[in-house]
Amino acid sequence: MPSVHHNSYVRCVRPATSEGELPYHQDSRVLDCPLVNIWIPFVDCGRNRPTLEVLPLRLFDLVPTISGEDGHLAQIGAEITAAAFQERFGADSGWHPEMAKGDVLVFSGLTVHRSYVTSAMDHERASIDLRLI
Repeated sequence: MPSVHHNSYVRCVRPATSEGELPYHQDSRVLDCPLVNIWIPFVDCGRNRPTLEVLPLRLFDLVPTISGEDGHLAQIGAEITAAAFQERFGADSGWHPEMAKGDVLVFSGLTVHRSYVTSAMDHERASIDLRLI
C-alpha cells in the first residue's frame, strides 16, 4: 500500500518576488526514491497565476543535473538548467496547463517539471504537493 512521503506540503508561488519558484527538476532525484506526484492547485492557475510546467514524455531514468551555490536544488545537485532542458528535449517541449482550483495533475517522480511563471502572472498560487511512495 503506498504511503504519503514526509516531503508532501502546501506550496505558495509569489510572482512579484519569485518566492516559491523552482527550476526544472525530478522529484525522485530530490527525494532519492521512486514516487508518484499528485499536484492540486487551490486556485485557478495558468493565466494570471503560476502553474506547473511538465515534460509530457515518459522517462525511465534521471537526467543530468548541475551543482552550484545558487538555489536549493543546485546546492543539492538536483537542478536541470533551462538551457540543458531545451537542448535535450526542445524549446517548446514543456506543457504548462491552465488548471481550475481542485483539478489534479498526477505524474511520475521521474517527470521533469518546474514552476511556470510569466510576466503576465501577477497573483500568487497556492497548491499542495502530495508524494506517494
